[in-house]
Amino acid sequence: MSSTTPIIWCIGGLDTSGGAGIARDAATASALNCHAVTVVTTISAQSNTHAHSAISLTQHVDVQLQAIASHYPAAVKIGAVSNEIIPALINRLSVLKQQPGYVPVVWDPVLRSSAGASLSELSEQSVKQLLTVVDVVTPNYEEMKTLTQQTDARVAADWFLTQGTEAVVFKGGHQTDDEATDQLFTQNLQWNFSSRRVSGALRGTGCMFATAIACFMAQDYICEDAVCLAKALINKAFKSNRHIDAGSAVAGSLSWPDSNNDYPAVTQPGHDIPDAAFAPLTHKKPGLYPVVSSCEWLELVLRAGVHIAQLRIKDGATPELHKQIRQAIALGKQYNAQVFINDHWQLAIEFGAFGVHLGQEDLADADLHAIARAGLRLGISTHGYAEVCRALALSPSYVALGHVFATQTKMMPSVPQGVKRLARYRQLCGDIPSVAIGGIGPAQVEKVWATGVSSVAMVSAITDSPEPSQTIVEIQHLLGQQGAEND
Repeated sequence: MSSTTPIIWCIGGLDTSGGAGIARDAATASALNCHAVTVVTTISAQSNTHAHSAISLTQHVDVQLQAIASHYPAAVKIGAVSNEIIPALINRLSVLKQQPGYVPVVWDPVLRSSAGASLSELSEQSVKQLLTVVDVVTPNYEEMKTLTQQTDARVAADWFLTQGTEAVVFKGGHQTDDEATDQLFTQNLQWNFSSRRVSGALRGTGCMFATAIACFMAQDYICEDAVCLAKALINKAFKSNRHIDAGSAVAGSLSWPDSNNDYPAVTQPGHDIPDAAFAPLTHKKPGLYPVVSSCEWLELVLRAGVHIAQLRIKDGATPELHKQIRQAIALGKQYNAQVFINDHWQLAIEFGAFGVHLGQEDLADADLHAIARAGLRLGISTHGYAEVCRALALSPSYVALGHVFATQTKMMPSVPQGVKRLARYRQLCGDIPSVAIGGIGPAQVEKVWATGVSSVAMVSAITDSPEPSQTIVEIQHLLGQQGAEND
């Protein structure tokens, strides 16, 4: 990502009260280290409680789009638009889409202002045309019903996705449940982001939410992470709200969500939380965590003095798989070490392993209830905010955070996270042990360890070393511990 400040095109209505619309977009972008370049489509003449009129600027939109064309955006956020400006808007966004690089376009289909003014009545044709250049659309449930003529969220999501958008987020803030749940749908996945509903109204949350998604995606966060962060930002905004008259409040000073309490509970349909707790690690901060592919390597690293290790045999058809897992478990007991079995949770249960490590794909298929009831520890791989929050909801024995740096060990679903993001993920984990993983070698280990993680996983830094036992000793020295901290 560029070191320059990301530019966000914010296209939408100007709310004269300042509580929503373009003004709120610009404030949100600035709080998230971005710069808003604006195109005003309509002026909503309103106070915080009463709408007077909406003045369309149809004839002036194209010239505004031309004026900002030299400010190349890292993302685009669209708010209130009308049928008349759709052709000019699509033409400009189509040009953007043809340029090198990914410029996400986020549309918050504002049909009415929070003070009650009608801002746009889009035809079905205009909606469909706009969705061909939109990547993420963020309607609330009333807007969902109006735009799709559907009441079922899954059916409505399929309608949006069929039109060409990559993702749709249905906002739950206007519902009446005890929890406000936003639902993210893509072609293959559904994510639910739930937070305790806060009493009282806060103006401009829809604008802030969509703009925040655009800003986070502009900073190379994938869609589900951007939504998770945006949800956390809104939760934080409710805590910092400012009352500007007897019945109205707006967000106070916005900043990056940095408290565990800001973040939502993240779930996916069909993934139940086990009724039994996963056992904790016996060493809470075990230090170096080698990940190896054979029992020969496992014995070498255990003999060298590590307190935690993982046997990762990804090919389930490997000859003597059962024998290898039995032997790995025996080695763990022999060296009084915490040995985790990657993926093969059924065999880990059958042979009485210390713990099992699951990736995101494996997590979907594993019987977490059976793992917990068997008394096994559980480690979970994560690659960003959404997966970290989802893992934390399961109260695992540890959360693996990666990939920190570029790695050749396996194909990864995300960009390298870097040390700054790693530190934020570790903070989010709270008291649950965390393991940094991905592309970490002796040159990076000290700055990774300084983030406060409980353990540093390594693969090729050990297995490619001409003197692996000596490398382990040197890395343990860099970690500042020859042993591990017990409970």
